[in-house]
Order: sequence, then C-alpha cells, then structure tokens
Amino acid sequence: ENNIVTIEIKEAGKIAVMEYTKTFKDIEGHWAQNAIEILAARQIMDGDESENFNPDMGISRAEFASLIARIFGLPLEGSDTGFKDVESSARYAPYITAARKAGVVKGVSETEYEPDRIISREEMIAIVLRAYEKAHKTSTENGTMEYTDKFNDDEIIGDWAYEYVYTGK
Repeated sequence: ENNIVTIEIKEAGKIAVMEYTKTFKDIEGHWAQNAIEILAARQIMDGDESENFNPDMGISRAEFASLIARIFGLPLEGSDTGFKDVESSARYAPYITAARKAGVVKGVSETEYEPDRIISREEMIAIVLRAYEKAHKTSTENGTMEYTDKFNDDEIIGDWAYEYVYTGK
C-alpha cells in the first residue's frame, strides 16, 4: 500500500523483495500495452528474439497453450505431447504436454494439434473454460444459456463450440 510492502515474519530467515518490469519495442502506445507489460512482468507472456511482441498478430495454438499453462501454473513434466505434429524439442512442447495432461487442450484430432495455426476465438473460450473448471474444481457444463443477445457472428459458431461460447459470455 502506498508503495510500502509490509510482511509479518514468523520465523527467522532471509527475505527479498524484487520488482521486474518488461516492455517491448513495438507496443508503445498500443491499446493493450498495460496488459501486455503486466503479463510480461509476471513471465506469463514473452516476445520474440528481437524484443518485439507483435501485438496485432494472431496468437498460435502453441502460444495460447503455453500462455494458459503459465497462467494456471500447470506442472511441466516432459515434452511428449502425443501429437505427431509437435516436436518434443519445440520450446512450447512442455506447455502443450502439461495442458493436454490437465485436460485443458485438445488436438484437432487424436494425433494432430496444429501448433502453428492461429487459434480461433471458439478454441480460446473452450480452453479458458476447461482451465477455469480445473482450477476451480467446478463445471460449467449445463450452464445457463438464457441469453437474449447473440454475437453478431452467431451463425458461424461451430456446433462443438456453441455451449462453450455462450457459457463464457
């Protein structure tokens, strides 16, 4: 509070208080700059090798799985995803593995994930709701769907995603 950190120490020990800030060359003035910097400082999001974030570029399925795994603190235990299109040496493989083991992400088939494809909004909401359910040990299944307002592009929502989309609305 007021830039003062107060802690109660119950046992002798060493305490360190650190602040980490992170920004990227290409987000100055971007509408999402503050959110990007907060998530980057928490080491949830990162940029590319050139210290750019590319804020107006879509996010891939691999990047989104990595983001969700970091946000929810999923344990990274190996990099064998079980998907033949995800190399175990890929930097995102441990995150996809963790998210799949947790039941948060699914492939486009039993053997393929399509890690480099830009993720759809439908896929995002399905993953977010599954992660939420795992984190809060609850179910959003059979949630209320008593919405009178529909999304403008309601007619193109896939049948598989309809309940996810409107449960999360």
